[in-house]
Amino acid sequence: MAITVYENKEAGGVRVKLDRRVYKTNAGKLVEEGHPEAATLYGSVGKEVPRAEFEALGGVVESAAETDP
Repeated sequence: MAITVYENKEAGGVRVKLDRRVYKTNAGKLVEEGHPEAATLYGSVGKEVPRAEFEALGGVVESAAETDP
């Protein structure tokens, strides 16, 4: 399961803001809080992280345009 967040348009889309606690596994992938493989806290609600890093770790970023009907 991929973790999806929305891009921070104010930062030009190069950063994303986490909307939940996200953890890294020992294998270096991102998982949600409560996942049995969660090992290290990657970020909590409101933290902004580099989009490229987030995607490299398995996160998925959606823009507002992708979610509009």
